[in-house]
Amino acid sequence: MNPAGLCEISCKFKSFDSKFLRLFTYSFRKFATKSKLIPSLDGVNEETNPKKHPGIMALKSIEVPNKLLLAITNVFKDQPISVLSKNAELLRNYLHSRKPPLESGQLRQLIGETGKLVEQEDGIDLTTLTDEEKAHLSKIRKSKVKKIVNQKVYNWSSIRYDDQSSRTYLLARSAAEFAVLFKVFSEIKLMYPNFSPKTLFDFGSGIGTVSWAAWNSWKTLKEYFCVDSSKEMLDLADLILRNGNLMNDHIINGVYFRQFLPSSQTLKYDLTVSAYSMMDLPSSKNRFETLLNLWNKSSGFLILIENGTKAGFEMINEARDFILEISRNDDAGAHVVSPCPHNFACPKIGLRKPCTFPVKYYTLPIGGERVARNEIFSYVVLKKGCHAAGEP
Repeated sequence: MNPAGLCEISCKFKSFDSKFLRLFTYSFRKFATKSKLIPSLDGVNEETNPKKHPGIMALKSIEVPNKLLLAITNVFKDQPISVLSKNAELLRNYLHSRKPPLESGQLRQLIGETGKLVEQEDGIDLTTLTDEEKAHLSKIRKSKVKKIVNQKVYNWSSIRYDDQSSRTYLLARSAAEFAVLFKVFSEIKLMYPNFSPKTLFDFGSGIGTVSWAAWNSWKTLKEYFCVDSSKEMLDLADLILRNGNLMNDHIINGVYFRQFLPSSQTLKYDLTVSAYSMMDLPSSKNRFETLLNLWNKSSGFLILIENGTKAGFEMINEARDFILEISRNDDAGAHVVSPCPHNFACPKIGLRKPCTFPVKYYTLPIGGERVARNEIFSYVVLKKGCHAAGEP
């Protein structure tokens, strides 16, 4: 669900003021992981403790619904399941270990600091060297700096999904991601029992898990707008909706696939979702641009989900603070619905243990037995408008 080239999609958004965004991106770097502009939460009490939030619930182990399981089973007919299963485990581990790319300014700073350390370590006085010896020493130092920096810096790269790797992703991640999405949607249903969404926008839709989880949560949905830069992912999502046969109609009505965003800037959606997609954007600027435009497309809830790792949690917190900050002077406003019942800075930022949540699920009974597992994730649900009296 984190397809390659999402930055290309985000560039299609044109509804924001580029000058404002450049200025805000510059200032936002100061509190991307440690918010200085959002008021701090000095202590966790009963009112602000996320464990006491009315939407928190304990669900039984979640299974992929029968219709989806049958469709996935049909998709894998005549496929090399043993090979796909091995590759799925490798992909699952790789996705869990992903981190965002280092910013260009951070990289330059690291190179500069490392260069100074290398110079101090060799302790060679340049005034005693000839021009030829200086040039040779410079090459040696640059080589050392490059080696040290490469060891310290995470080697981020975008993932490009072809037909085979899309199927591998389906086998590796569909059951876990469905469980996470179903749990988050269930919390929203519990807190807002009268909420009856009609439209959904899924950014980085991948194999379509968001649509399946939403369809199993709200039968009122009439339109599912799925955007993904990978044609192979979209083709696979379409095939799953057709129960593994392109001659069939969609099991879920009203699902639309696009590789690019619609040109209209007036369309708004009751549910706007980005699940496991932000990690594939190449910079904080791309993330902020994308978040701003997803927020502009939302008329109700914006749901952001990432892996329950330190990197995933920090990315969710970065997004949370960004939306709250840009909404401070907005007429509509914004407030956090879940998991934290407050708009203060997250008290867990800077601690060793990130803010994560578990969900139990069963793996797909394809290529092996059904196995119970735990999926750990980080997320935030934001809602348009200020917190109203009597609202959860």
